[in-house]
Amino acid sequence: MRTIFRPYIQTMLSLASFAGLIACGALEPEQPATKRVIVIQGVCSSSEIFEQPGHWTTSVKSILANRFDLIDLPTGDPDDQIIEFGYSASGWDQDYLPSETLRSIPDTSRALLDIYSAYPNSEFFVLGHSLGGVIALDGLARYSDIDNEMLEQTSRVITVSSPVQGLTEANANVARISIELLACRQFPGANSEPSAVWSDIQDSGQSISLIHDTDWNGNRVVNFANKRDRVVNWQTAILESHFSVSCFDTGRQGFLSANHDTLLADPEIAIELMDVLINDEGSVRSPCSHRN
Repeated sequence: MRTIFRPYIQTMLSLASFAGLIACGALEPEQPATKRVIVIQGVCSSSEIFEQPGHWTTSVKSILANRFDLIDLPTGDPDDQIIEFGYSASGWDQDYLPSETLRSIPDTSRALLDIYSAYPNSEFFVLGHSLGGVIALDGLARYSDIDNEMLEQTSRVITVSSPVQGLTEANANVARISIELLACRQFPGANSEPSAVWSDIQDSGQSISLIHDTDWNGNRVVNFANKRDRVVNWQTAILESHFSVSCFDTGRQGFLSANHDTLLADPEIAIELMDVLINDEGSVRSPCSHRN
């Protein structure tokens, strides 16, 4: 009889020991990953813009908090679920000035690795507007194998009016002079040494080349473009060979409107984009056609 019941006794003792370990906290059930959205602004932005009433960042953060129940806390808070990406060389959670967005993209995008490291056991969703989209893709491609598998932690990325195709050298020079003057409020000078960011986003630049050479299979990336965008041509903002693409035609917004942030500033469109980002849902307002 002892021989017959011995295996059962050993099993019961093992189960009792396992239960005791759980009760004592030695073995804890694995916690589900926390959803977090990283919001990356474009060139010549600043940390102050995140809080400006009427700016697209304010409305998008409100949509994420109210529609998707994400918690928006001060930058760097361990419980923050709507993370504001910072361009400062002192750290992603520090205030930054427009001029700091002109640093080289690899130097800037490393902050993405720091964010992922600061929030372990997280499921990330990344929104990049304009240069921010290039920063997001460069960071994921460049630093995924350092310290952690960033791509595996990333559920979706959407780029909005981002020059993912890259700019020609001539267009990059025009953008350098006009954008730095109008948006950054600094005069670069036609013969001055270009800021590093402008060579990085050229079609032959290191960041664009890296994005094009990376295998994105298994990662959900969507490029959104506005056919009325006067800053980044819509054909430059989509990379159909690598990603899903979706184009909008927002119509004429006025002579002085650049239409560069319209897709995020318009609440109805912004909700649609956030549905794609968080739930992988949403309709395509207008297909991308190179005939238009």
